[in-house]
Amino acid sequence: MAQITINNGDTGLVARTGINANFTELYGLASIPQYFIFEDGGTQGRIGIRAGAVVRDITDTATGFAGAENVDWHNIDSQS
Repeated sequence: MAQITINNGDTGLVARTGINANFTELYGLASIPQYFIFEDGGTQGRIGIRAGAVVRDITDTATGFAGAENVDWHNIDSQS
């Protein structure tokens, strides 16, 4: 799946367009990935499902999501 870059223009519109493009690509896959990853000028964000909740996370360091929670990345929203 292609990673969609979201810029600071009309962020909401660009995000929705990117998410729609990702879902269009997913129809051909056997399984759906846990997270959708977005980038904005070096900072990465992701939207996904974790422990039955829809979560939004953002990176804090260059290590990003490969690192430790609350050190290299943190959760900004969780809705179950």
